[in-house]
Amino acid sequence: MLDPRELLTFIFESKLLLSLLLTLPAAYGGIHLAAINFDFPSPVESLVWKLAATYTIIAMPLVFPLEYLSIVLYLKFRHPIDKIAEAFCKY
Repeated sequence: MLDPRELLTFIFESKLLLSLLLTLPAAYGGIHLAAINFDFPSPVESLVWKLAATYTIIAMPLVFPLEYLSIVLYLKFRHPIDKIAEAFCKY
């Protein structure tokens, strides 16, 4: 079983991995956002294209800190029965 603390430590200690996790989605979304002025068959498709490209750019930088926060809060406030089960179920 993978410990969330080990995973976060691995990601944050690797500056290259962390920078790739944050910049590659932005580059991918930026390429798609470059088509913002292209002609689309309908205004709805144009809007969906713009929203999807923008979401792709901001999702990882937004979600990654929230995921980190959720793991930290889980480890701090988890139920005592989880701590007992963890002590008996070492893998």
